Amino acid sequence: MLYNYIMKKIILILFLILAGCGREKSPVQPEPVSASVSVLYDQEKTMLLPMNTSVLLTMYDPQQLDQAMPDFEALIHQLHQLFDPDHGFTSINNLYVINQHYGSEDKLLLDPLLFDALKDAIALSVLSEGSFNPTIGALSDLYQNKYSSLPIHAEDPADEDINAALACVVPYDQLDAIIQLDETDHSVIFNTYSPCEQKVKLNLGAFAKGIAAQKAYEALKHLDVPFMAACSESSQFLYAPTKINKTWTWGIREPNAKTLLAAYEQSDIAALSTSGDDQQYYYCEKHQINHHHILDPTLGRSRNMIRSVSVFSDNRADILDALTTILFNIEDAKQRITLINQIETIYEIKIGYTVVTGSQEDGYQLTMNQTAKDALAYQGDAVNAIIVED
Repeated sequence: MLYNYIMKKIILILFLILAGCGREKSPVQPEPVSASVSVLYDQEKTMLLPMNTSVLLTMYDPQQLDQAMPDFEALIHQLHQLFDPDHGFTSINNLYVINQHYGSEDKLLLDPLLFDALKDAIALSVLSEGSFNPTIGALSDLYQNKYSSLPIHAEDPADEDINAALACVVPYDQLDAIIQLDETDHSVIFNTYSPCEQKVKLNLGAFAKGIAAQKAYEALKHLDVPFMAACSESSQFLYAPTKINKTWTWGIREPNAKTLLAAYEQSDIAALSTSGDDQQYYYCEKHQINHHHILDPTLGRSRNMIRSVSVFSDNRADILDALTTILFNIEDAKQRITLINQIETIYEIKIGYTVVTGSQEDGYQLTMNQTAKDALAYQGDAVNAIIVED
């Protein structure tokens, strides 16, 4: 598919940039090679993109890639099947099945991967006070056919439809009661939420892509060779054994353009996540503004305070992907830092973050924490950088 081809080229170009930045270079640098995960089919034989995007594995040795790819593809297919909110698969209690049993009081036994994902999603929703919410499905569905990676014009959903969907987003402090998880048997009961006149719908969104990147790292690191597992441009895990002594370098580009605003370096292991307003969006003439795909579950629309958020660490790509969504919905920089500090403590990771605001006409501003500043390898001449203390 053309989309797969384009995404493969974009991510491969990124890896080529990364590949040239090792601290120790051999006389001849091997060229990276990539393979994409094939499509899969639901129980109705509908063809689906894995994780609804292009998923690639990149290595330096074609033979190693050939050996690793079957297990990698099987893992990605398994995760897609578990996290798909709209398609059923034979003999799998996935998000779609849970959604179908909303309000039925039926207990469903879940794969531990899905159980843990729901558990983490609830915890992150509570921690962010609802800026991330796994019950956003009905709201997401209102917008899903409006977004494009190309400039298009579309109208917002009707206010009454937005309000009806918002009524089906369960408040973060009630999620435990509605999504009733039982640790003893990894089961769930999806209870009725009375203010919702339609149906509450679960959708993990980009969090699922982050889980895929994290699980790929956990499954492949025993190979002890450098690789990149990428679920689109937004969720990536870069790994190199410590013995290789490798530095990964990645950049933040200008929204809607290719100009590099900043570049960062991290040794050996790097989990990356980014969210931006220029990938999936539409132009609303009524409000004369672009509405992007990162919805605020408390507002029913996207916020337009910032252009992009990028975070990195040496682990927990899953948490990072949810975090970029959360940070998009927090206006105050100090509040972002407070939340990041909490997540660092809970998940035992150190996070670097950079927020891009402004425009090409007025100039761009980067707001980053000290962790990101310490990893900064390049900053564009016309870019104003503000450091927020950790």
